[in-house]
Order: sequence, then C-alpha cells, then structure tokens
Amino acid sequence: MLFERLILYLLSYIENQRTTSSIYHILKGKKSAQTIQDSQLFRLSPYLGILPKLSKDEFDYYIDRLISKGLLFNSGELTYLTEEAHKLNKEEQWFSNLYFNGEKYSQIALPFYRKLQLLVQSTSHLIKGQNNFLPVSDNDEVQRDVKNVLKESQLISSNGEGLYQELHQLFQLVDEKRANLMMMSFTGADQVGLSLNQIASEFNQPERVVQLHIISTVHLWIEYILKDHNHFPVCYKFLMNRNETSLTHSAQMTYEKIDQGYTVEQIAYVRHLKRSTIEDHIVEIATKDQAFKIDEYVSQRVYSLIEDAINRLTTKRLKLIKEQLPEDVTYFQIRLTLARLGAERHKQEVQDGQSF
Repeated sequence: MLFERLILYLLSYIENQRTTSSIYHILKGKKSAQTIQDSQLFRLSPYLGILPKLSKDEFDYYIDRLISKGLLFNSGELTYLTEEAHKLNKEEQWFSNLYFNGEKYSQIALPFYRKLQLLVQSTSHLIKGQNNFLPVSDNDEVQRDVKNVLKESQLISSNGEGLYQELHQLFQLVDEKRANLMMMSFTGADQVGLSLNQIASEFNQPERVVQLHIISTVHLWIEYILKDHNHFPVCYKFLMNRNETSLTHSAQMTYEKIDQGYTVEQIAYVRHLKRSTIEDHIVEIATKDQAFKIDEYVSQRVYSLIEDAINRLTTKRLKLIKEQLPEDVTYFQIRLTLARLGAERHKQEVQDGQSF
C-alpha cells in the first residue's frame, strides 16, 4: 500500500484535469512537451522522471488496486478520488520527508550514483593492492569517468581519505535508517553490495519504496554537492559536465532554427516534420526557458483572453478552455499560454521556497 499511497497523492493534483496516464508519464519522465508542461502546471516537477523504468502494466496494476479498495472510481475518461482517498491524503505520508528534484536531477542522478558506487569499490580494492576485481558496473561511460577521477584525485596515495571525508558528510545528511540502506548498496573489498530486492528484504519494505528512498537520497546528495562543491572535490567531478534541464534533442534543433529566424512552417518543411510536432517543441521551449518570447505566436490580447478563461474556469483542461474563447484561438496558443503561466508560477515558487 505504500507505493499506492504515493500514486494516490499525486493523482489528487490532476483530479478532474488529466487522465491517470499523465501521472505515469511524469514518474517515468516521458520526454514530451505535454508531460513537461503538466509537471509544472500541477506542481509535480519534483517527481518528474524519478522512476524511469516503471512499466505501464505495473502502474495500471496499482490503479486497479486503488479502484478495488474504493479509493478511486472512473467517470468517463477521467479517474476521481473518493472521500476516503482525500482523507488518506490529508494524513502524514511516509514520503513527506523525502527530497526529490526530478526536474533538475532525474537525468543525472542514476549515472552519478553508479559512478560513485564504482569509485568506492575501486578505491577500496586498490588501496589493498587488489587490482583484479569484478566491477559493479560494466557501463563504458561509468568506467571511463571513474578511471579519470582515480587518476586525477590521488585517492590511492592518500588511502582514500578525501573520498571518505566526502562520503561521511553525505551520509550525515540522512537519518540512520536511510544511511544504513545506502551503505548496503555499496560494494567494497570487504563487503558485497546488496541488490534492490535484497535491501527490500532486509528492511521488510516493497522494492519501489526502497528505490524511492535511494533516489531521494541521491537527489539530496547532488543538491548539497552542487551548493558547496569546494567541500566535495571528488564527487563533484562526476557532476561538472552535467546538463540538468536540457531540452529534448529534437526541441533543441527546433530552437536553433527559431533563433535563425525560421517560422513554424519553414521549420516543419526543412525538418520534414508535422506542424503539430514543431508546436510541441515550442511549448516545451516555453516551459523550460523563461527568456523565450512567445509574442510571435500569442498576441497580448489572446494571451489575456486565455488567462482570463483559465482563472474563471479554474481548470487546465484544454477543451473546456477552448469552448470559452473565440473560434480563432488555437489549442497551440492555449498550450503556450499555459506553459508560460506555469513556468512563471514555478519560478516564483522556487524563489519563495514553496516548491516541494
């Protein structure tokens, strides 16, 4: 029920606005303009991409369980929370103390974690003069970056003292239970790291719950390393070339064409893509880049009309908003306005410290 409680909590943010699939796409980190926009519109950007390997079958299994328990019910294409579900969401949640920043770190968290695991293993073995060992990761990028750090950091000649001090600081950021959980996942010369399934058995918790504890801890570690990287010179090497909030590759290509003065029609023609695809890219750009000007696509008059309709209806459902507007206002203009409004609110919340 623990993982189901998280899903139930997230569903409360999109109730009567989006289908349950939108939560699935947010958790999985689907690289689409709609998912990126929804994550900001519904204040769910911390959870964006935190479970990239979550399957639709598994997600739907939990939705069906919540329905069978009388916590959700379907009406048309949307799913609603029952009164009992709303009561549960008001209670203290097991994940309320977990820190997530999926919008910034979902793309870099797992590679960083894998590199740190291999660095700990390598340092432990090499200090003991054990040059032959089975690495915990066979990923080429992970192995290459760890080898570079070992060469640059003189970890072996210092008996790993610098790395030890950095890890000591990082483990102090979490409580004893989470620290023990994280320690179990590391392999050294004298310890074999446990798998996710084995750690879950040790703590008598579902695998997804253990996984979320690990992801949360890694996000927290990255946050502190980036804030004070001078105190984490070894760990920071794995984050120096990060790209936290990059656009999808295709959207970036469209952005470059826009900077060159191309129109939507021209970009669609030279890239051999549909106009709707280019419009998706522009919505994604507006969501990610506050400096991007949308005036060419949405006049101030239309922007105001759409904003008034959104505020009056208190909804983000495109069809309902469209019905309240002049016929010549397009869905693209509505999505672009929603993207800009969501991005502005998100920026303000971050500045005010109100984001999750």
